[in-house]
Amino acid sequence: VYLEQPYILLYNTVLKTSHSTEIIGGKEVPKHSMPYMVLVHGKNNEIFCGGALIAPKWVITAAHCQNIFMQCSSMKVLLGVHARSKNDKEIQIRKVKNTVPHPCFHNTDKVHDIMLLKLKETVKPNKSISTLNVPEQFHDVKSGSNCTIAGWGTTSNRDNQGSDVLMEVDVVAIDRKKCNGKNYFNLNPVITEDMLCAGGQRGKKDSCKGDSGGPLICNKVFRAITSFGKGCGLQKKPGVYTLLTQKHIEWIKKTIRSFYTILTGSFVLLLHELLSVLDRKIPHSSPCKKCDKETCNMQCSHALEHQSFLKVSLSFLSMASTDVAFIVVFIYIKKMKVVLGAHSRSKPEKEKKEFTVTQAVTHPRFDNKTLVNDLMLLQVTYFISFCVSVNVPEQFHDVKSGSNCTIAGWGTTSNRDNQGSDVLMEVDVVAIDRKKCNGKNYFNLNPVITQDMLCAGGKRGKKDSCKGDSGGPLICNKKFVAVASFGYKGCLFVCLVLLEYIYILLHNTPFCEICPSI
Repeated sequence: VYLEQPYILLYNTVLKTSHSTEIIGGKEVPKHSMPYMVLVHGKNNEIFCGGALIAPKWVITAAHCQNIFMQCSSMKVLLGVHARSKNDKEIQIRKVKNTVPHPCFHNTDKVHDIMLLKLKETVKPNKSISTLNVPEQFHDVKSGSNCTIAGWGTTSNRDNQGSDVLMEVDVVAIDRKKCNGKNYFNLNPVITEDMLCAGGQRGKKDSCKGDSGGPLICNKVFRAITSFGKGCGLQKKPGVYTLLTQKHIEWIKKTIRSFYTILTGSFVLLLHELLSVLDRKIPHSSPCKKCDKETCNMQCSHALEHQSFLKVSLSFLSMASTDVAFIVVFIYIKKMKVVLGAHSRSKPEKEKKEFTVTQAVTHPRFDNKTLVNDLMLLQVTYFISFCVSVNVPEQFHDVKSGSNCTIAGWGTTSNRDNQGSDVLMEVDVVAIDRKKCNGKNYFNLNPVITQDMLCAGGKRGKKDSCKGDSGGPLICNKKFVAVASFGYKGCLFVCLVLLEYIYILLHNTPFCEICPSI
């Protein structure tokens, strides 16, 4: 399966029943010598990824594998498999109850391509099935290290069927800077510190389609997960793997320890400091109809979840918007309130209405380090008797460099101001070329400004969003295209998250709820 760019996400689609002698330059694994290996199947066994059993009810795999499964009900994992065509008595089959992609994963940039699968039933260990230990601490894989990968993936670039038996191949870790160089991936995509390149010294040894999610073992330790490549086994185009960094390790532990059913209900979409735009009419907006208590919750919920972006004011918050502790605390605070319909923060206004926050859910792919997917949902106590619907464009169009846009909010009005504005403010800004913004004179790839982000500001500075403006709307050519996310060194340049994938999420799945609770 190919993306818009010629990179292969390494899952496969067809069952092959004849044996093969290579993964890409590899060999058949001795039967059941890797008892942690998992085969992830879709409906009718037509689509599969690899994976590893890390706990009796948990499998780890690649996050992009969720793209090939339309419903959790179609997913199942097979354990104790050696030959896919044989129905060995050792094989155990388990249905998937929930999928939990890493909160930073994004399909375009391929960052943090890791996902956990919670199984409906516990796996029973035996001689053919056992767990693979996740390391307690992260140690980067040094360039030149020998590692092993395994899977049932395709065995050549011409093979679209995959291997019938489990295959393995030894690969060598490649320096990250070298892998980002012109002769390799040339920063397209950027091989981040959370990724690892590995392959044969002259190509010919590699993972391929169908191997996604399988473990990379270095010095007998589980170090990474098979993610993507450009072709298979090509010289200077090695496979790329998602490293089990310390943050990944902690996320895995936390998810397994405190996994909970994702919330549903009437949500309000916002970002951290949560700015209200209710008193400023957004182009193409329309209000929800007033309704009685029994029907309004449903009507406004539908509008907010499927076509609206409603920002609420929490002007008393002064902590950093990207503080993870701040996000976690939200879940347990039931006395926190959101204010809708505000213009002045200090003056009483008849349009203002307050609601108590009962639950908060961060975007399932948000990452505090890279700041991708900087979104969160709040659930309020009572039905909202009024709301403003802001239309999301039917199609995504990138904001061209030099485009004039407008942002709004109650944030600080200078780098010395810690109080913020009392009234809602707006300012015109200009979109900045993404490559330029990633350059040495701007962010210098720290963090990486991804294709889902946009830089915008004054041509000579002096025009920008600032502290307290997070979540405010960016309007370009009378269209709502982005929301304020973060800045750099005070308030020089603002980065705004584009709405392309937000639209996809809101129109295709319940937010965060990849699998329904059972």
